[in-house]
This record gives sequence, structure tokens and C-alpha cells, in this order.
Amino acid sequence: MRDLEHEAREQKAQEQNEAVISGWTLSRYFQLVRIPVLAAVIAEMVLYILIGLNAVVWLFHIALFLYLVGTVKDLTAQRAVALGAVAGFLAGLGMAIFRLVYERAAYFILNLIAEPVITALLGALITAVAVQLIKQRKEKRIAKQQSQQSSKGGK
Repeated sequence: MRDLEHEAREQKAQEQNEAVISGWTLSRYFQLVRIPVLAAVIAEMVLYILIGLNAVVWLFHIALFLYLVGTVKDLTAQRAVALGAVAGFLAGLGMAIFRLVYERAAYFILNLIAEPVITALLGALITAVAVQLIKQRKEKRIAKQQSQQSSKGGK
């Protein structure tokens, strides 16, 4: 039922000239990443205050991208790239704004541009690679099952 609602909204969006990427509207991408990105950014902020390491932030970004790949249905390679880019941009923007406010250093203004772009590129790359690895693993499993079935059928 929910997929039919999404399809109807996407068709309406296409008629209204709303941005559509690989068959999904931009608003659908935002809807898919909204809660996971918010949770990840809040966790990143807390750990950044407590520990102060950027490595922790990047680990949360990577975990976010892998979580999205594992939970979003009907994810093609093109959709994975777009989903990772949108999630990365929003997570990077959230952390950049947080660092600007928390650190209160003028050079963090440049970070408002750099971090969302870098994180979006990283998100697109990680999600695309993860989807391809999952696809290859499924294909190998199917090929193995078919070869086992054909060997059983020949006996």
C-alpha cells in the first residue's frame, strides 16, 4: 500500500516538474534519510563534545550510509548514489553548522561548504560500492543454488 502511495506521489511530482532522480522524487530521498541522519548527527555531536575526534564522526557517517543501504527497499545503484549523496550532504551540513557554533572559529565558515560536499561524495561512493557488493553476493548465491539444483537433477 505504501509503495502505491509513493508511486502516486512521484507521478504527481513529475507532472509538477519536481526533481526526480532515478524514478524517486527528491522529497522521497529526504523522507528516507531524515530520521537516520538526525540520529547520526546528534550522536556525532555528543561524541564530538565528549571525545573531540573527527574519526568518530566519520565512523558514524559510514555506519549511516551502510544502514541506509541495508534498510531501503528497491535500491538500485543509481538510487544508492543519490541516497548516499543526499544523506551525506545533510549529515555533513549538520556537523558543519554544529562545529561552527561549537568551535566559534572563523575558518569553520569554509567548512559549511567543504564538509557537506565531501560527505556527500563519500556517501555516494560508499552506498554505490555496498549495493554492488550485495548484488554480486546475491548473484553468486543464485548461481550456486542453480548449479546444486542442476547437479541433483542429473543424478
